[in-house]
Amino acid sequence: MGAKSNPISDSNYRETAYPELPFADPIPPSTKMSYEYAVTTLKSKYGDSLAKAVFSVMFAEASKSGENFNSAGGHNYAGVQTDNSRWGGPKVIIGQYARKDSERMRSFAIFESDATFLDFMASRIEKKR
Repeated sequence: MGAKSNPISDSNYRETAYPELPFADPIPPSTKMSYEYAVTTLKSKYGDSLAKAVFSVMFAEASKSGENFNSAGGHNYAGVQTDNSRWGGPKVIIGQYARKDSERMRSFAIFESDATFLDFMASRIEKKR
């Protein structure tokens, strides 16, 4: 799948808590991450308990297709936004893009890979335990 056309450019939408990160234009292409990859990666890095917690949150929040999680772009499977506040944890957000959410324009995080997204999620869930 190719990159989606972005109806706005980085020059006219800059609502962000990460002014140092570039806005991608066009929006990065959507990606899929298999459940198997998510579970295997999470278990190998974080153990069974945290892997189950992260997978549960992703399963409840993410778009799904068959046995895959779907990302709207940038390996962002949970709709992590960059326009309200900064996230703690590992510094794995490498950019951002703007697109219309259900009602208005929002800024969303771009991750380098599925693995760095999972690291981010594990950090967020671990912090809440």
